[in-house]
Amino acid sequence: LRLVAAADPYEECELAASAMAELARGGARWREMAVAVRGFGDYRAALESACARYEVPLFLSGRGDTLRKSVPLLIASALEAAGRGYEYEAVFGYLKTGLGPVTPEECDRLENYAILWNIRGSMWSRPFTMHPEGYNRTMDEASAARLADLDRIREKAVGPLKSLEAASKTASTAREQARALGDFLGAIRLPERLERRAAELEASDRREAAAEYEQLWDLVCGALEQFAAVLGDMPMDGEKFRELFCLMLSKYDVGVIPVSLDRVQAGDFQGMRRRHIRHLFVLGAEDSRLPAPRDEGGVFTPEEREELSALGLALGSAEEDLRREFWNIYSTLALPSDTLYISWPLTDGEGGETRPSLVATRAMELFSLRAERGDIRRARTFSREAAFTLAVEGEAGGKTPECAAARTYFRRLGRGGELEALTAAAAADRGRLGPEAVRALYGEKPALSPTRAEKFGDCRFSYFLQYGLKARPRQRAVFDPRDYGTFMHYVLENVARDVMEEGGFPGADEEEIARLTDKYVDRYIREEMNDFAEKTPRFEYLFRRLRGTVRKVTADMWRELKDSRFQPLDFELDLTAEGVLDPGGGEDGPRLTGRVDRVDGWVRDGVLYLRVVDYKTGEKKFDLSDVCEGVNLQMLLYLFTLTKRGGARYGADRICPAGVLYFPARSRPLRTDSDLAEEELRRLRRTSARRSGLVLEDAQVIEAMEPGAEKRYLPVRLKAGGGAYTGSVASLARFGALSRYIDDTLAHLAAELRAGSVAADPWFKNARENACAFCDFRQACLFDEGRDPWRMRTSLTPEKAWEKIEGNSHE
Repeated sequence: LRLVAAADPYEECELAASAMAELARGGARWREMAVAVRGFGDYRAALESACARYEVPLFLSGRGDTLRKSVPLLIASALEAAGRGYEYEAVFGYLKTGLGPVTPEECDRLENYAILWNIRGSMWSRPFTMHPEGYNRTMDEASAARLADLDRIREKAVGPLKSLEAASKTASTAREQARALGDFLGAIRLPERLERRAAELEASDRREAAAEYEQLWDLVCGALEQFAAVLGDMPMDGEKFRELFCLMLSKYDVGVIPVSLDRVQAGDFQGMRRRHIRHLFVLGAEDSRLPAPRDEGGVFTPEEREELSALGLALGSAEEDLRREFWNIYSTLALPSDTLYISWPLTDGEGGETRPSLVATRAMELFSLRAERGDIRRARTFSREAAFTLAVEGEAGGKTPECAAARTYFRRLGRGGELEALTAAAAADRGRLGPEAVRALYGEKPALSPTRAEKFGDCRFSYFLQYGLKARPRQRAVFDPRDYGTFMHYVLENVARDVMEEGGFPGADEEEIARLTDKYVDRYIREEMNDFAEKTPRFEYLFRRLRGTVRKVTADMWRELKDSRFQPLDFELDLTAEGVLDPGGGEDGPRLTGRVDRVDGWVRDGVLYLRVVDYKTGEKKFDLSDVCEGVNLQMLLYLFTLTKRGGARYGADRICPAGVLYFPARSRPLRTDSDLAEEELRRLRRTSARRSGLVLEDAQVIEAMEPGAEKRYLPVRLKAGGGAYTGSVASLARFGALSRYIDDTLAHLAAELRAGSVAADPWFKNARENACAFCDFRQACLFDEGRDPWRMRTSLTPEKAWEKIEGNSHE
């Protein structure tokens, strides 16, 4: 008799598996051993894993959770979906069994769409109309074809459920409900699917699973026949039928015979039927599990059972159940002839403390024994698999005596080559893409928009997943900050375009701006939001509240431009559109793509001065330190591209860069003390509208952007004594150096892209500011600081940044 206290259920299974391996080395046969666990389903996965590591052949018997098997799960999920409003979990619980009317690939596509648009309830009964990629997408021919295919899958998946729902609603008795379910199972051709699945499993030598599938159809048919025969004409609605029939299925046992006789049998106590057992391992012998707590489920409550017993119809009492439980325990413990091994965990695997069961404490009292304390490291010395694990740990840097001993032991087995190969694989990096793979993923001439360049600069591996493999996280189509930005861009673009077509901002008034704003907000709701179809009242309320914010933003744009000599020339300018840029230039580099929010211009002495404006709904600010690190290049790249190649578009022989500005497309509340004077509040309101960016250090250009000594919008101010400006300004020479620096940065990134770099090399500034903080691919990347070092980013003062830019240093 051995009594063992383990740390948790996982260590308990590990110790038991190692003890079985030790017995086998001593001459015991596997079929002479058995494992008994009360509540075997909780231990099943841990025991399978431990036995696989110690090369212990295992036969798993016992019922487990019948409703988690494919056919009962399909039935339970289908009944719940048809009877409870087609909730996501029920619909896909039915489809993901692989026995429904759609293929796994179709199920995945349908699930992506259902998650995206939160498809539920009556939405399953109507044709799909929303774009398969989310809000603010153009419905082109390819998207329409995808949507039509998704709707075809919807009809194939939900059609049988709708028939089941209709039949269940018209059925009024238990027999009719059973017939409705039987018709549904026939409609989805379940018998043929089960037969095909069993044949596939048999062909792949998974005979136990194949035998189980062969039993499931007979089990369901027998259950339906019994249900109809016993309850017959009893009045019953669909909800009650689902509850009772699923309860009935949960009580069935699906048993199979082992495919090999020489195996360790493992199962629940009542499944221990094998005789001639020499060694029995009882796991999980803690007080909440053994004896088993009384199951209060079932059709009748304890009070109803007592009433029926008083009428002469005994269905069992708590006392009888306990007596039966102790008989099962006694019968199981009496099976082994040589060894009885009883173990229990000190914690439940989630940190909760446990106590040994009555069985363990009685054994200690009867035989004056004390429990051993399990030692997993000692157990590992009995296992080749565990020795292999320790050896690899040692090669990876482990210095413990166990690792050294394991390496020696493993090499003595003559398998040193495998050890070295696995160690090398563990230390391998992600490598590089070959030239053919680069062309296949990115094209002959990779497109590198400012957004893509920034992504590549953030982390090469993240870029590879997003733009190479086209990986995307599953997300709901909610109106998130990105969609808010699209909405703001739409309104600002169209309001500004209308104003320019009607004479320009100097001739407009605030009322006209408000009227145009309302016009395009209403059009966006009608055309892009489908008049809030399929949207909740809360969503509609929150969206309509944005109208006031949008009015403030467009009014702010009008106040800036009504006195400015810089006026909009382009809105949402697509640089890849035909005729936008002069041909030539940059042919050896990547193909430039992107969309410019707004381009403003002013002509002086025959020279066109261009300013690029980027709408930002967040708190983003222009920082030369970011430019030095190869990020936030968007506005500058657009500006320099247009100054070099925009002559034909704007009819100008000479173009000069005038600056870049972030326009705050949001309403920003003032954060200040409540007791400020009115004059101070007015000053704060004036400065709160200030843009972030970089402008040309030219007094006439700055005055043309915003007349007057005090600059409310521009990030500049007059120096003491007047005449010159300070702040975010740069001379024409510095703009030229900045252009060359960005060209070199893009050339370097393009060379890395063409070379197939997929390194996980994210930048790091601090715990909140780093490339991994909001990356969608963290789980796929498995970034390891020990193997994949950070690229540290530091903040530079403006002068230090200019020194680096003018020195054209890219270290």
